[in-house]
Amino acid sequence: MRLPRRQLLASPGRKERHHAWIRRFWEPDAEASTALGRMYLEDERFTTTIDRHEPGLAAYLRDAMAVYARATLR
Repeated sequence: MRLPRRQLLASPGRKERHHAWIRRFWEPDAEASTALGRMYLEDERFTTTIDRHEPGLAAYLRDAMAVYARATLR
């Protein structure tokens, strides 16, 4: 049985894996990571691409990245 995409995204370690993937390109601090999450929703090109996987996913990522940044990054 496959889990719904949102449930997969909320699974333990998922936010950490997303952050690790971003770190392949640069080391964002909390402010930069939160700004990137906002861009996923505010820039229509990103929103369209991300929401193609599941409607509302860009907003979910924005919120998850902000929570992760506040809890983990400096």
